[in-house]
Amino acid sequence: MKHLLLLLVFSSSSIFAQSTLSTKNLKNIGLGLSTEIETETIKNSDNDIAGTKTFFLAEPSLKLSANQKLSMPVQYALRTNESTKLTNTRDYMEEAGLKYSYKALKSSESLIDLKLQARAYYNADPLFRDYYGNNGNYQMRAYFGRPIVGRLELDKYVSYVRFKKYMTNDEAGSRTRDYEYRLRVSPAYSFSDALKAGITITYNQKIEIDNDKKEEIDLGASVRYAFGEKGKYAFLLMSDYTPYETNKNGKVAKVDSAIDEVTYRLNFSANIL
Repeated sequence: MKHLLLLLVFSSSSIFAQSTLSTKNLKNIGLGLSTEIETETIKNSDNDIAGTKTFFLAEPSLKLSANQKLSMPVQYALRTNESTKLTNTRDYMEEAGLKYSYKALKSSESLIDLKLQARAYYNADPLFRDYYGNNGNYQMRAYFGRPIVGRLELDKYVSYVRFKKYMTNDEAGSRTRDYEYRLRVSPAYSFSDALKAGITITYNQKIEIDNDKKEEIDLGASVRYAFGEKGKYAFLLMSDYTPYETNKNGKVAKVDSAIDEVTYRLNFSANIL
C-alpha cells in the first residue's frame, strides 16, 4: 500500500507538472493553436437575407521547421437557411482537414513573399455530401505578396492561386463540380499596425463533371482590426459580390442584379498559441 501511495503521488505530481507547461514552452516545442468564429449572410432567389451561417474553427498545428508547418483544421457550423434544400436551423460538424505549409520565398530576400500549401478536406456532413455529390476535396495553393510603396502592399495572406479537385461520390450528377481554378489578388493599405483595409479581385473557373465550364469574377472589400500582443486577436469585416459570370449562353457577361447580391461576413480570430 505504501508503495502504491508513493506511485500515485509521483504520478499525480508528474501529470500536474506536465499540465502546467506555459504557453511559451508549448511554442518552443512547435505547438500552436488558432481559432476562428465567422458569421455570413445567406440570400434567397429574391436577394433577401434568408438566414446566416456561422462556423467555429479550431486549428492545432505543429511547426516542423522554420519554414514548414503541419496543421489540422476542424470546422463546426450552425446554419439557418430557408432559401435552398439545405433548410432548417441545424448545427453539424462541417469538415476536417490536413494542411501542409512551406514558406518558399521572402520579399526581404527576393522579389515576393511566397508560401506553398497542400490541403485535403473531408466533408463530415452527410446532407452536404448527398446534396453536392462529393465527399471532400484536395487543394494546391500558392500565396504571394510584397510591399508596393509606403503602407500599400499586395497582401500575402489573401492573394493566392489555387487548384481544387473534388472527391465525387455516387450522388454526383452532370452538374456536380469536378475541379476549380482560382486567382485572387488583394491590394491592401495599413493605416496603422492595428488597422488594415483591402480589396479583393477574384477569378474563378469551375468545371463540372459534364465538362461544362463556369467562370466568375468577384469583387470584395474588407477591414481588419488587430489587437493584443503582436496582434494575436483580430476582427475582420468583409463584403463581396459577383459582377460578372457565365450566362445561359455560355459567355461571361455582366450580372445586372449583382449589387443586390452582396453578402457580408464578420470574422473573429485568435492565435491562442
